[in-house]
Amino acid sequence: MLFSGLNAGEELSAPSENSVRLTLKPKLCVLNNARQVCVDEVIIEWESDTIIDACLFRSDSLQPRQCWQKSHHGQWVEPVRLRENLTFELLSGDQKLASASVKVLHSYTRPLQRRRSRHPWSLF
Repeated sequence: MLFSGLNAGEELSAPSENSVRLTLKPKLCVLNNARQVCVDEVIIEWESDTIIDACLFRSDSLQPRQCWQKSHHGQWVEPVRLRENLTFELLSGDQKLASASVKVLHSYTRPLQRRRSRHPWSLF
């Protein structure tokens, strides 16, 4: 006879990492010569298969952006000004449930320079 260790009606206290999904929109920002900082709003949504207590954190801050109690989903809109990648993490206590990142791509181009015209027979 096998016993699971749980009494009837008890739930697992912490869900597995695969049971929580965290999505961000947008996921990408492209910087160029005219745009040196990404200024946007990131829409963060999460969903869990079980009811959890969770807090949303940014990788550049120790303070939670938002916390939810006894919930299986949540949404948060975060205004951002980015020059580098930014990661959001959903934590329950000290346990990381999910994470997702906004990637920043740099596509700087050099200013066009006029090429000096030379005759094909010129050595200099």
